[in-house]
Amino acid sequence: MANLIDALGDDFEFRVITSHKDLGEDKPYENIVEGSWQQVGKASVLYLSSAGMSLVNWYRVLSSNSYDLLYLNSFFCRLTVRTLLLRSMGLIPRKPVIVAPRGEFSEGALSIGTLKKLKKRAYISATRLLSFYSGLIWQASSDREASDILTLLGNDVSPQQVFVAPDISHIDWLSDERACDSMLQQRTCSKAPGFAKVVFLSRIARMKNLAMAIELLGQVKGKVEFDIYGPLEDEDYWDQCCYRMRFLPPSVQVCYKGVVTAEQVHDVFGRYHLFVFPTLGENYGHVIPEALGAGCLVLTSDRTPWQDFDRDRIGWTLPLDDTAGFIDAIDEVVGMTSEVFDCCSKNAIAFANEVATDKAVLEANYALFRQALSQYRRR
Repeated sequence: MANLIDALGDDFEFRVITSHKDLGEDKPYENIVEGSWQQVGKASVLYLSSAGMSLVNWYRVLSSNSYDLLYLNSFFCRLTVRTLLLRSMGLIPRKPVIVAPRGEFSEGALSIGTLKKLKKRAYISATRLLSFYSGLIWQASSDREASDILTLLGNDVSPQQVFVAPDISHIDWLSDERACDSMLQQRTCSKAPGFAKVVFLSRIARMKNLAMAIELLGQVKGKVEFDIYGPLEDEDYWDQCCYRMRFLPPSVQVCYKGVVTAEQVHDVFGRYHLFVFPTLGENYGHVIPEALGAGCLVLTSDRTPWQDFDRDRIGWTLPLDDTAGFIDAIDEVVGMTSEVFDCCSKNAIAFANEVATDKAVLEANYALFRQALSQYRRR
């Protein structure tokens, strides 16, 4: 959302309503005025507590603020549920609505946890009966996600309602050509054959599949330092991961490094040779181009929009059942010389630069908003 607003904020006026605290945190953000609009970058932001986002208060917020378009980030979050309920009941202005499910309709996301899966399926069935989807515009980050949306919602959503507009990558330093050229010298991680520094940076949740990464590293050759970064979103899952760590050989040193801010991510990736990310599914996966932009190679599943990394010598995208392929890829990085790794790292930086400066992606997002607004005006 920050990237979207930064890219389009000169042409559209964004007002963001969000929680007053981060996921998993007990304390509110510092330096905010809860319940009052304040300027953050190119957007006006209203931070609300849980009580402030109750159905009654949410109705008041949507009824008392003027807007031309509603953009709902996530399909299953409570604010989206409440917004679509109020809309279906005719209690809020009938303005155009864009829903960005952010990968929530992927097979991997819908298959996690029996109870959660049943709840999601039941909710989807109920919303179809209540005609929640009438006139909505759906943003898909890729053709695969567009297919997921149409497959799951069936005849309630037409292909004309689904618009493919990839997420916007924004890596400031890549816009500076001199910074790109000097990135290899800025990296703080030299490479020697027989040793690799490997990183996992994401939410600690089943969807991100850290447990598989740990099991893979237990079967590689050579010495590996494996560092883990990310919020402990699922404590039970983290306990399972810790249990698997107990069986790693002495050649694999693993350490949990805690949470990093968005501003720190680039520097963190610059300390490692390989980002292992066997995710169960991503609608985009911002962390992938961020790793590549820091010259860190990427080993991920084929359940993301990013494909054919091996062709560009910047990493690997493999089926999750190809365990041998994952292990071979890690072994290849472990065995790389400094010269070979630096060549691959330079390719990764160049690839991330192309992604961050892709004008077609920016235009697709502009077109998404224009289409939603024009459809409303034609009514």
